Amino acid sequence: MFLKKLKKALTPSLSTMIGQQIRSHQRRGYSFREEIILIISEDYDGPYISATLKSTDPNASGFCASNQIWFYKCRVDTFVEAFNKLTSEVSVAKINYPKLNFFRSLKIPEEYFADLITDWSQVDQDLKVKMIKEGSKFQANIINLYEIYSGGSWAISDCPSWPY
Repeated sequence: MFLKKLKKALTPSLSTMIGQQIRSHQRRGYSFREEIILIISEDYDGPYISATLKSTDPNASGFCASNQIWFYKCRVDTFVEAFNKLTSEVSVAKINYPKLNFFRSLKIPEEYFADLITDWSQVDQDLKVKMIKEGSKFQANIINLYEIYSGGSWAISDCPSWPY
């Protein structure tokens, strides 16, 4: 438990990691799209939030595949914490980097999609958490829903120009 808390405390913020990417890209003369895609998911160690960007730098720092750099990962205890942590990290990052667009990619089981998409802004966060938790476990019949951070909140958006 102590090591888990220590690791959380030592995890750099999203803003810090974006700053590192910007400096790295500027030093090397490469660029990246001004879109950051954020994901809430779960693996064998539990839930986490992560971020990726599309880069022209084939050797950029972070896990890189087809010019997509996964540069941020933060473990959380629960999916509710993931939603809250992601929003707080993005709100600070948006202040520090106002030109960047932040998209939240949510994997929704197809069975929920048709009924909820028409009134997504009114969907209770607990239900969103339940759907994302289920969506992170399924391999098939998943729909990626994108939200964009604007004006302090998330709203449904078309997918970014390069969906992950």
